[in-house]
Amino acid sequence: MRAFIFPGQGSQTVGMGKALAEAFASARAVFEEVDEALQQRLSRLMWQGPESELTLTENTQPAIMAASLAIIRALQQGGALDLARHARLVAGHSAGEYAALCAAGAFTLSDTAKLLRLRGQAMQAAVPVGEGGMTALIGIEMAAAEEAVKEASALGIVVIANDNAPGQIVISGATKALAKAAEISEPAAIRDLLVEQLTARVRWRESVASFRELGVAMTVETGGNKVLTGMVKRIDKQLEPVSLDSPADIEAFAKTL
Repeated sequence: MRAFIFPGQGSQTVGMGKALAEAFASARAVFEEVDEALQQRLSRLMWQGPESELTLTENTQPAIMAASLAIIRALQQGGALDLARHARLVAGHSAGEYAALCAAGAFTLSDTAKLLRLRGQAMQAAVPVGEGGMTALIGIEMAAAEEAVKEASALGIVVIANDNAPGQIVISGATKALAKAAEISEPAAIRDLLVEQLTARVRWRESVASFRELGVAMTVETGGNKVLTGMVKRIDKQLEPVSLDSPADIEAFAKTL
């Protein structure tokens, strides 16, 4: 059985979703509905940029969601995909959890776009532009990452944000504290949960590690430039990862359903 997985912030690129809108009427309708919900031509920003505006958190989060849901709707066009029949579960990485819930029918597309706009604005307002960010620590395990964060906290707030995969931990916080923590010499109830998720650690590694116990043999990444697919390969090599980004990917995958 399959798990459909939805990427979070960091997988955005100018041009995302444009080919889908041109190839599938159902995908085009997703972008139109999101534009209307946000009272903004977000689709134009996604397809034409500028990148500096697309990467603003309040734009990035609904944009990535829209691209993911466009893939889901394209697969559902003509009745090829029935999530209840073709998927064991859906899972989202950080902000991708909202897209996963929308795909599963917990939220409407319009409400999901509005929620992610509010989520992005709250995150953006928490730290002035240029004074904070995120850094990936590669080749390091949790204990060493926690020690690095502890030492760097003297320079400002810094916390472990994502437990992505073995040897890949993401930290977030003040710019100076992030730089200090990155000097590492060792190589080695839905609403309540969503509110908590905004500031809590992203436990993606643990989520993927539980997939096979839940009967999942294949993961299907909906957009995201294979970011989550790469993580899945590092976490559980027995899972079969599939990534869907282009119309050709979608058409080929639909034939396997």
